[in-house]
Amino acid sequence: MAVTVGASRLGLGVLRQLPVEARPLVRPGTVPAGVVHLGLGAFHRAHQAVYTEAAVGAAGGDWGIVAVAPRSTALVEALAAQDNLFSVSTLSAAGSTTRVVGALSGVRHAASDPEAVVALLADPAVRVVTLTVTEKAYQLDPVTASCARIRRSPRTWPAAVRRRPCRGCCCAGWPPVPPRTPARSPW
Repeated sequence: MAVTVGASRLGLGVLRQLPVEARPLVRPGTVPAGVVHLGLGAFHRAHQAVYTEAAVGAAGGDWGIVAVAPRSTALVEALAAQDNLFSVSTLSAAGSTTRVVGALSGVRHAASDPEAVVALLADPAVRVVTLTVTEKAYQLDPVTASCARIRRSPRTWPAAVRRRPCRGCCCAGWPPVPPRTPARSPW
């Protein structure tokens, strides 16, 4: 994950060493958070973060992204060490390009400080909460084709959300969502 520029680690201090076309489209650290993304995976970084940065770079706005990692602290630590910057490479018939993306206003680790994440979700400045659901999140039971039983410690966002509602905001005091009875297939 760590990107090096010459002998230096990627970060705000080395951006001037990069060609202009490889630098972020927005000045890193200047775009306030308006989006919380639950997840910090490669799909989000290579797609949603890139397009969000392009939109803010073109039209302005307070749409910085705070990305929340559900389990591992490794990526949170790597991005924090790089001032929340990362690079994305694009390959095409015309060639390849690599550029630095500065769309992240912050990174958080949900398991280390869940109350801070709930506060972030309840922040009035945050107007959009997004989630990338890839095949890893479904954890389908191969026999019933329904979601696997929720573990004591949920490992996916859908399981965590289903296990208990947030605290201190609009749904405080609501009971957990009951397990869904698998629908019978008409086939």
